[in-house]
Amino acid sequence: MARGTFGRTVVKTFCEVRYVDENNDVKDGEVLLWGDYDIFGAQNAARKRTGNKRLVVKSVRHESFYGVISLEDFEANCSVIRDRKEW
Repeated sequence: MARGTFGRTVVKTFCEVRYVDENNDVKDGEVLLWGDYDIFGAQNAARKRTGNKRLVVKSVRHESFYGVISLEDFEANCSVIRDRKEW
């Protein structure tokens, strides 16, 4: 990796879920979570993401990639908190 750049491995977790909707119908679906979750962690995260406590994660699969970005591009595209007192 060249100077002035940094890289990270990014993991996406795809959760196959079964949930009960507002009409009490049971449905299947998929929830995308950013990060490396096992099935137990995905259960809580998927419930929080969807706002549905009546959701069960049936299985998870992962995809990952290694991304590299220049520091200039990172600075131009990120949100920066400039009013922090510790700075």
